[in-house]
Amino acid sequence: MERIPSVRADQSIPALNNTGTAEVQQQLMHPQATLKTQQHIEARPQLRGHSVAMATCRPPPPVSCFQVTRLFLSHLGLLTPESVKDPGINSVQPGLLSLDSSLPGFSENLRHLDQLPSRNSDCAFVFYMRAGQRKPREILGNVEKQTSVNDHFLDFLSSLGWPEEVGRIQVDGASRSEFPAVLGDSGGSVFDGRRFVLKFADALTQITFIVPSSNTYTDWLKSYEEVGQATVSSSNQRRSETRPSEDIRSCHGVSFFNSDSKLLIIWVERFEDIEKFPVTELLLETRAQTETSSSSIQLIFIHPLKTGLYRICFHGNTSIKFGLVVPLMNGIVTSRRSLGFLVTEMVSNCCHRRRLDSDSAPPPHVRRKNLINDIVLSYKSCCSEPAFYSALFHI
Repeated sequence: MERIPSVRADQSIPALNNTGTAEVQQQLMHPQATLKTQQHIEARPQLRGHSVAMATCRPPPPVSCFQVTRLFLSHLGLLTPESVKDPGINSVQPGLLSLDSSLPGFSENLRHLDQLPSRNSDCAFVFYMRAGQRKPREILGNVEKQTSVNDHFLDFLSSLGWPEEVGRIQVDGASRSEFPAVLGDSGGSVFDGRRFVLKFADALTQITFIVPSSNTYTDWLKSYEEVGQATVSSSNQRRSETRPSEDIRSCHGVSFFNSDSKLLIIWVERFEDIEKFPVTELLLETRAQTETSSSSIQLIFIHPLKTGLYRICFHGNTSIKFGLVVPLMNGIVTSRRSLGFLVTEMVSNCCHRRRLDSDSAPPPHVRRKNLINDIVLSYKSCCSEPAFYSALFHI
């Protein structure tokens, strides 16, 4: 500013020294003296020819004694006197309360709460039916060799989900097994639920796809014969009240023949064979005496056309809730690229409508909420506000 020459317009506004009173002049002397002192201090290093050693700014040592609970509850907006007080409304708990962890069963209930799934778990079974086949063993034996199935069928399996080993929890972000490496020379029988399955999961649901083979069929028959022999020695009343599907627990994980409500995806080479699909023999209704009704069986047939497209045929419950399942409908034609995605969405919608039709299948968040309410009612600790805060922030 001092390098710019002044003009007459700069004198139009008088300086503060000329207009202020004596009291104001005395107040201005203090900042002026401070500025002069600072100028002398800043000019000293230049006169001496070397810089002044400045102390390095270091962060303070980390605090080793603090309350994480106080910060966490404060961010949630629960650390207020109003959140601790009982609102006085029936069946409404305060926003923040204390639980007595010394009571028996507290740890088991918390462990049970942690094990409750946060997503709906559904299951579907995939079959390959060659032209002219009628027997279940022939249909189940198609997936034993890769040469017995169409290459497009293997591509369809790979689009349904990723391979996952049975009994092993897959962590999000972890490396997954490649489909060709797991498939090998089989036609899909490796995903029969004994060692591997195909898994699809999103934020709301997870679907397990199983490709039953003749090996799972034989293992189930052996298990059923062993259970049948053990049941003969028991009382008739217990045998009549016991369901075979509940007694037979396969050691290989999920079993197709032990499922009550079934959703079947059948790849048919010839469209005329849809009406002759042996669903009754395949479900073993006459031999195993399972209590699977026709209303709980959903069939999704996929027929490849000569044009490279795929025709969808849906057989299932004709009630209002199951009459129209999107995005695929009965008779619709889709492309190869979108087949796996659309079938997965259709399976998810079918299972979701089945749960809507049943009053005994609440959503996962409802089950978790009910269990949390039971834990609160069973282990609630009644204490005064000073005692509550003293126990909460006690180190």
